[in-house]
This record gives sequence, C-alpha cells and structure tokens, in this order.
Amino acid sequence: MNSDRDLETSTRSNQSAIYEDLFATAPNDGVLLVKFGCQNGFGDLGRNDTSCKNQTSEMLPMDLVFTDENMVSIVAYTCMFIVAACGNLTVFITLFRNRNIKSRVNQFIFHLSIADLVVTFIMLPLEIIWNITVAWKAGDPACRVLMFFRILGLYLSSFILVTISLDRYFAIVHPLSLNDADKRGRIMLILAWCFSIVASIPQVGQSQNTFNIAIIITFIRTIAR
Repeated sequence: MNSDRDLETSTRSNQSAIYEDLFATAPNDGVLLVKFGCQNGFGDLGRNDTSCKNQTSEMLPMDLVFTDENMVSIVAYTCMFIVAACGNLTVFITLFRNRNIKSRVNQFIFHLSIADLVVTFIMLPLEIIWNITVAWKAGDPACRVLMFFRILGLYLSSFILVTISLDRYFAIVHPLSLNDADKRGRIMLILAWCFSIVASIPQVGQSQNTFNIAIIITFIRTIAR
C-alpha cells in the first residue's frame, strides 16, 4: 500500500501541464482555435506516459482574423487617404482664404470640402486602424463618437450634392429669381447640415439626443448670422 501511494505521489509531482494553441483554418467559416493539454508523467506500471486531450475548441469568425484582404484594404485606404487629404485640404484652404468673395457656388463647394474632410480624417483612418487591429479597442464612448462623425461625413456630402443639384435646377428653370438665390442656398445648406446630424444621431445613442439637439440649434444660429 505504501509503495502504491509513493508511486501515485511521485506521479502527481512529476506531471507538468504543457498547453499549446493550434490554429487550423476552417473552410468558409473562420479559424478554429484548438487548445490541447498534454500531461507527461509515469503510468501505473512506472513507464513514461504521455497523454493529450482536447481541452477547448473555439471557432473564430474571419472578421476577427488578420488576412490578406485586410492588408489589401489597408493599402487601398492609405492611398485614398493621401489623395483625399491633399485634394480636399487644397480646396478648403483656397476657399477659406477667398471667403470674402460672395459667391454661392464657392459657398457650396466650401461646405462640400468640409464634409469630405470629415470623411478623409475620420472615416479613412478609422477603417485603416480597424483593419490593422481587426477589433475595436477604443471603448464604447469613442465608438459612439467616431461612428457619429463617420456617418455624418457621408450624409453631409450626399445632402450637399443634392443641394448643389437643386441650386442648378432653380438657376436653369427660374433664371430671373436671382434675388432669392442666396437666401435659398443658405436655407438648403442649413437643412443639409440638420438632416445629416439628425440622421447620424442613432449612432450615438438615445442618451445623447438632448446634447445633439443643442448642437443643431447652435449651428443653425451660427449659419443664420
């Protein structure tokens, strides 16, 4: 009996757990993470015995794995960022320096460049970092704020393009109504900003609605001046 107990005690003391993570690509589903536990020690007959058994298995979706597609996206978004930053900054700086020139077309293009800059410096870097990390690591508040501006740039760019189209329509169909053109263009720009902000509010959450409404009112007053 004492010898059996001594053998069992020596077996437990000599056992060591070695864990190794093995990644095997699962077709069309994701990456299969399999963890094996190997125990080395002595068997009942005093022989060297090694036994491995499957401890855990977990299926990781392809969206959480860095692949060649992510690398292609990083390169493409980086090239787009460089081109968009150079082009939009040039337009924005040029129109800002000539802001004293009262031109309705310049005003539309100026606001369009602002919308494009939001897309350039928020959406594109966000996509690049997201493809690098393959996960969101900035926390919930940053997610809400960045998602708000990410959608805001897209909505604002689209609504301002609609505004420019409507302005061209009125200029062709009603060419003699030049006195109301500036006022109409200012109203359409205000509506474009308001619709964009309202459409982006769901990205922030219901708790932020009051804050966003206050931003809308302040911005409307600023443009109205």
